[in-house]
Amino acid sequence: MVCTSGLVVAPLLVVFVGSQVLVTISIVQGIREQLQKRAPPFATYTWIEDDVPEYFPVSGGPTLVLTSIEESVRYGIQEPEAYYEWAYNAPVGEGGNVRLGPNHRLFVTSFAHQLHCLLTFRTLLNDEGIPDGRALHHSEHCLSFLRQHTLCAADTTLEPDDTFSRNFTSQRVIADRKCVRTESYYETTRDMWMEWVAFKHRSTNTSL
Repeated sequence: MVCTSGLVVAPLLVVFVGSQVLVTISIVQGIREQLQKRAPPFATYTWIEDDVPEYFPVSGGPTLVLTSIEESVRYGIQEPEAYYEWAYNAPVGEGGNVRLGPNHRLFVTSFAHQLHCLLTFRTLLNDEGIPDGRALHHSEHCLSFLRQHTLCAADTTLEPDDTFSRNFTSQRVIADRKCVRTESYYETTRDMWMEWVAFKHRSTNTSL
């Protein structure tokens, strides 16, 4: 009598082992792809000309939090406190400037630039008359800058069908959505600003 169980098990074992090998290869390739996407350590940059990181190094990396998109009683146009409410969004220090690398090279984050443009528009809306000269060119720059970054982000989040017609006085909340935790950005810029202030203080004392 011929035993056929071994003849059946052997091919199944080969298939099982082969599938596990393919899964392992796929996992390894996925890990390699993710590692390749990671930005190189700061120590690898020379900080000369274009040899700099693409993104500002937020401590802990981007974190998503649930945020309500809604009308606010703050951030008005003509209220006495409006300017300070809008200015409060600016990062601590030099209005969004950050200094990176061993020589403390100066950069501006796109996030801070966009906030600056929003503050500019609020100021223009509160001023009398039509802007001209430098103010006009600045506003045109900011308008184009925000347009391009809106197109760059191309946010396709779905909103309610009455978004353009609802009464936002009584229906203030549009939706809850996951947004980047901006506090991490503010905390990192604050820490870097304090490091820059300490560096300037040490440099001043050394030169005396």
